[in-house]
Amino acid sequence: MASCIRFVDLFSGIGGFHVGLKDFGTCVLACEIDANARSVYQSNFPDTPICNDVTEIKELPDHDMITAGFPCQPFSVAGRRLGFEDDRGGMFSRILWLARQHSTSTLLLENVPFLLKHDQGKTFATIKAALENEGYAVSFSVLNAADFGVPQERKRLFIVARREGKNIDFPIGNMDRVPIKAILENDVDGEELAFKHKDRIPDPIPKEGRIPLVNPQGKLHQCDYLVRSSKPAPTMTYQIYAVTKSLKVIWPELRFLSAREVARIGGFPDDFKLHPNRNRVYEQIGNSVAPPVVTAIASKLFGDCGQTSEYTAQSSDR
Repeated sequence: MASCIRFVDLFSGIGGFHVGLKDFGTCVLACEIDANARSVYQSNFPDTPICNDVTEIKELPDHDMITAGFPCQPFSVAGRRLGFEDDRGGMFSRILWLARQHSTSTLLLENVPFLLKHDQGKTFATIKAALENEGYAVSFSVLNAADFGVPQERKRLFIVARREGKNIDFPIGNMDRVPIKAILENDVDGEELAFKHKDRIPDPIPKEGRIPLVNPQGKLHQCDYLVRSSKPAPTMTYQIYAVTKSLKVIWPELRFLSAREVARIGGFPDDFKLHPNRNRVYEQIGNSVAPPVVTAIASKLFGDCGQTSEYTAQSSDR
């Protein structure tokens, strides 16, 4: 399959954009500040040069597109919603500066849907106007990974900016929901996968909603991450990892999700190399873009260059 684009992967995490674009082109540079995520990226893409601080980049290699899941915490409902007042909120300006210096033809950006509503829509209006002032035609859409064969209800905002002056038709995912039971490993054993809070689970377990657990200090704690095997997983987020650590369990089996199962929930292929620490995998997948959604968007952007899109078109006019 022909490789027709060269892309720079900023705020790359473990490489969700790279996985989604692997059939469309070559990544000429990645950048990720987290050392653990960077090590996973390097183990999967050893031929891609990677740096650790986007603010120190002065020049980029020749490229056609910049991809960036720029920090979402300043705009997320799970965070403090400080927007541009948060230092991380200014990372968009850095992306724009690099694109300006190199006349980048296309930007593919990802963030949380709440970015559209942050500060009564003023934050997104500022981002859109800044891109348009640089000569980009801006298209955007909120896509749910579950509509693209990913066993996770994960809605994310995707922004495409193109210098050619053309908007794009975003794909509509028309695939059936994939339940968790379809991606479970057959042989999962080991003490680390045993559910260690059985003595603090109420009986009977509620059919819906949270599992109330009591921590060792006797304080009631709500576990938001009960995954029912008959449904796609709820949205995996870093915030859930940070608050609940390993409290990600399957019902009715009542065991932890394995690292590989979590990666499958994120839309990553089984040949993708994972961090050796399971909790770190939870965190990294929770921070990652779903590769199948990226592939579907790339099919709209680059057509026959990569994979043929399975999805029908939808107008991106807003």
